[in-house]
Amino acid sequence: MLLITRGELKALAAVYTISFLSVMALFGLGNIFLKTKRAGLPRPTEASLPVVLIAVAAVLTGLIGNAIMNPHYLAVFLEYFIPAVLVIAVMLGRITLLQAGLFLVRAVLKFFIKHMTSTAQSIRTESGNCR
Repeated sequence: MLLITRGELKALAAVYTISFLSVMALFGLGNIFLKTKRAGLPRPTEASLPVVLIAVAAVLTGLIGNAIMNPHYLAVFLEYFIPAVLVIAVMLGRITLLQAGLFLVRAVLKFFIKHMTSTAQSIRTESGNCR
């Protein structure tokens, strides 16, 4: 992390700030999903939907404000975030990616087998005409 930020501790702190605020927003979003999709689950404590919405709005306001005040630090954050999301997306979509690779390999093999078969038949035909 220090290599990307070139030892600038303010940039590193800003990356952690943006990360923390993003995680807090995701907690609020998860809370909203639990309230709407799994309302029947027993919970030791509950927050009302308006309170959760206000909290998420406050966190998003802080996140947006931080990004506007320090756009360079947002770029540093994205240098970490985008590769991490790409790795996660590849891992989550690995079955589809492997199936696409298998389809591609089969298509290439089918192409070569078709052309090799026609080449072999043409060689047999030519060698039969030479006798």
